[in-house]
Amino acid sequence: MGAQIVVGIMTPAISFLFAFVFLIFWYKRRDLAYVKHFAFGYALVGVAFAQAALMPSAFAALAIVITCCLSMASIVPSALAFMGRLNLAVPLKTLLFIVALGTLSTAAAGLIYDNVANMAMIGCATASAMFACIAISLENSKNKSTTDNYIPKILWVTAFSSFMQSVFIWFSAPALDVETFQSSSTWIIINMVLTIQLCAVAVAMAMVCVSDAMTIVSQQAMTDELSGLQRREGFEDLALATLDKAKRAGVSVSLVVCDLDHFKKINDTYGHLAGDSVIKAFGKIIQQNARSTDILGRIGGEEFALLLWNANANGANLVAQQLRSALSQSDLSDHIGATKCTASFGISQWNGKDTYLDLFALADKALYLAKHSGRDCVKVAQAKTEIAA
Repeated sequence: MGAQIVVGIMTPAISFLFAFVFLIFWYKRRDLAYVKHFAFGYALVGVAFAQAALMPSAFAALAIVITCCLSMASIVPSALAFMGRLNLAVPLKTLLFIVALGTLSTAAAGLIYDNVANMAMIGCATASAMFACIAISLENSKNKSTTDNYIPKILWVTAFSSFMQSVFIWFSAPALDVETFQSSSTWIIINMVLTIQLCAVAVAMAMVCVSDAMTIVSQQAMTDELSGLQRREGFEDLALATLDKAKRAGVSVSLVVCDLDHFKKINDTYGHLAGDSVIKAFGKIIQQNARSTDILGRIGGEEFALLLWNANANGANLVAQQLRSALSQSDLSDHIGATKCTASFGISQWNGKDTYLDLFALADKALYLAKHSGRDCVKVAQAKTEIAA
């Protein structure tokens, strides 16, 4: 009886502990909104097993039905968290169908046939199917980090473990009532394995949270506070990685460099705060006209750059023209009065062989020509020795 009490307390205690830890983590890092789903999922598991331990023996069958149902449902918030952070479509209908099927089967086994072993077996099999479903969805992601590669593996192990629990119950306790089952060694083993699973999944969740937090801190360190774009160092690092990726994928990449026209005059005439406002406004314009796959940076005082993924020189020209037009038409009268703010642009298309420095040098030459051609215009570099209007 002592082992049963310890096991009965261990699972909800650990679940509530993890729920509390993830809740604190979410409270400290509100930018990681998905963490609250982890906390909610573990809280459901804690409630599931706590009510089973506190429920009067006369309602033991009902308690186990509730435990199985809540445990299955607790996996759904984790799925929302794991896949939501990667912008993956959550197979919610599939997961809810599995939960509904498992719930009905568990209720039938427990409340109609009074077979608690089958209830536990169905619950484990249902959890196995849900973990496998999540793992498959995560493996299909193309935006995984190094940490993300381990998460499906952990979930596959958890799915296999749950399935083996179901097989173990089938052979060790094929047909037991509630009282007999709860006093058996099978019950103790199942709960101990479940606790190990809870810890394993919590480790996966913690890896995700810490990795994302470190990524955000790194990105913040590389982000220019004024424009909201990448600093030069961060932009160049991302550009190098993007060119390497484009080379493997055979994708076109183009670089746009731009410079705010007569920016020193704006600072001298209206002050540096006004100049800062112009930088902020142009940074916002760039973000509004860029795609999520583009790399955006402020690489100098009034100099900006965009590395456009899957874009040739013509496509980059269209983007640059949009930026030029949006800036020239923007209302900055609160900061620089009636002065019109414009920018000059230079574009180069990567040939798949040149280094980033070669690509930048070519775009910079095009920018130089734009600045000496009346400014407020776009020039496209066709080759290393040729620059076209």
